[in-house]
Amino acid sequence: MTYVMREAPDGLSIDTSSPITPELAQKIASTSLLGQRITGCAQYVGLEENGAWDINRDRLVGILGAGLGLWLVQHALAPGWHATGQLGAQLGNAARRNALLVGYASGAHLALDLEGCASVGQPVIDYVSAWCEAVRDDFEPLLYVGYSTGLTAQQLYEAFPAIHCYWSDAGPRQVSTRGFAMKQHSEMHCCGIQVDPDTMGQDLLGGRLRWMIDDSAPSNAPTDPAPPMDAA
Repeated sequence: MTYVMREAPDGLSIDTSSPITPELAQKIASTSLLGQRITGCAQYVGLEENGAWDINRDRLVGILGAGLGLWLVQHALAPGWHATGQLGAQLGNAARRNALLVGYASGAHLALDLEGCASVGQPVIDYVSAWCEAVRDDFEPLLYVGYSTGLTAQQLYEAFPAIHCYWSDAGPRQVSTRGFAMKQHSEMHCCGIQVDPDTMGQDLLGGRLRWMIDDSAPSNAPTDPAPPMDAA
């Protein structure tokens, strides 16, 4: 086993809140969605501590051993939440701690799920900035852009110098200048669980997701690169 951080190749991955056991990881690695072999997956870390359905060390080892890439995302807050810098720091510290606990690779992307926010403008900027500051000593911050972020496309890009990669939900989202390196699709079933497929590529500035892989495991990446992703 040789665990490293790498840029994700063009291809299709999945994200799911269902636990991916080592056995399930092997099935996923041999499965195709939307006409493409699955190259990786996202699993979750908790808002406070990791729960029974969140990533643990055994599941991390199983996913990587199946030849899949792995990135981690923190659970979203319930819709209608209010943003503050203090909340961002609290959740960022928990995300960092929970990712370190399972052995997630230093320098890989750790994602903040920004959606369903009742706040607008500066409080949201304070929240995201504090979250990024809390995780960035160990991980690169990745921002998932969903509905009701409370920020404009320009603010999403200009307000966060620590963020160099964005992940869009299935809706018509925009981030000025950089765009998205990852685009989520509508939920579907895969290997008995609910998943969201994600098209992986590079953004308008050449940025890509940085995920964790086992460099000694057979790669699931496609041999032919996909065309560049469209600006979202």
